[in-house]
Amino acid sequence: MSDRKGIIPMRQMVGLCCLLLLGATAQGAEPNGRVVYPANTWVNITPKLKVAPGAVPAGQTADRHWELHRFGGLTCRPETGEILVMDGALHDTGIYASSVFGMDAASGTYTLYKATNWESSKTPSELNKTDPTPAPRHTYGAWVYVPEKKSAYLWSGANKTLGGGKDEQMGFWVFSFETGKWRRLDKCRNYPPGGFEQEMVWAPKLKKIYLFIPLSGFHQDNVWSFDVDKEAWTSEGAKTRYECYAACFYDETRQTAVFPMAENREVAKTGKVHDLGAYHLETKKFEVLPVEGGRPGNVSPGNDAWCHLTKHDLYFGWSGGDGDENWVYDPNTRKWRQFLPAKNIPVKAQMHVKIEYDSKNDLLVVCRQEKGAGQWWALRFDPATAKFAEPGAVAGQPRKEPSK
Repeated sequence: MSDRKGIIPMRQMVGLCCLLLLGATAQGAEPNGRVVYPANTWVNITPKLKVAPGAVPAGQTADRHWELHRFGGLTCRPETGEILVMDGALHDTGIYASSVFGMDAASGTYTLYKATNWESSKTPSELNKTDPTPAPRHTYGAWVYVPEKKSAYLWSGANKTLGGGKDEQMGFWVFSFETGKWRRLDKCRNYPPGGFEQEMVWAPKLKKIYLFIPLSGFHQDNVWSFDVDKEAWTSEGAKTRYECYAACFYDETRQTAVFPMAENREVAKTGKVHDLGAYHLETKKFEVLPVEGGRPGNVSPGNDAWCHLTKHDLYFGWSGGDGDENWVYDPNTRKWRQFLPAKNIPVKAQMHVKIEYDSKNDLLVVCRQEKGAGQWWALRFDPATAKFAEPGAVAGQPRKEPSK
């Protein structure tokens, strides 16, 4: 019980077995339980629940409330390969995520690291006074892991039962995987405005977390940074053309935050993407990424279904909201290609589909709003053997700059 990497005794797991099926659907598995993923095919993961020591208060049984990650984000814990997400456990907090989970796609293990101490979406339990946990919320993309601190950071979000996304209600929190505890970062004297659909990325070279506030780039400074050593926020005094909400990923090679973009605010409301934009963290400049040849004509990205596939230095997007298209953008050749997986993820109209890249195991991992099987999918992308649409299948539309 003292080793946080261990598993709780089996007698405490009996009540959990009925909640989740065992294993991950794939074409094979290694003797150590790691899933063997065939190249270029999406594989459905049926999670195996694991509860970390100390994740649940003594005398209580962890139960699971599905689908509370629906308006959340994913972030990778590279030392373990886990994809971290806020989900529901222990108490019913309505539609708001409340507990820390890690999905290890390479084994199908879904680990509960910290259950909430809130009895509902607006009522903390008595235990919350001595073991505080953040109020349940939609996290959006303001959820990021910092390896140097072995901690995950959670900013603002939304919980309308507590007054929406005001920072004084939701706060800025950090969860330590070393202590298994949450801590509120309340020493900051200068806070960015809280709200909906915000995004964060971690920039290790600069040792800062960058926060982007959407739908305001043409009106006010909307970039903030947080120094993880000083634990202080700073307005960067910079603007982005962040017009398509709830989508952002980090390109460490180029020191940029990349945004799937719409042409203007009205188009942004439809979720349709026409371009990628990049904010350069060091120069504080924003550019619309150039394209050579054709590009997607009107792809819906499923909001957060974009990431940097670092092993191959490619940007990967899945249209998951209302389509089944997989797109790859090469920032070196400036070309788009439509990837045709051997098996695709079944289409279901929904918002806030999420994707993250597990750099340790070289897996693209998707999280959806489905309950049970169907939530989690993974793919091992191999460009050398991948099948792509014929060149003429990519819609070559005239290039348009976003409206100013």
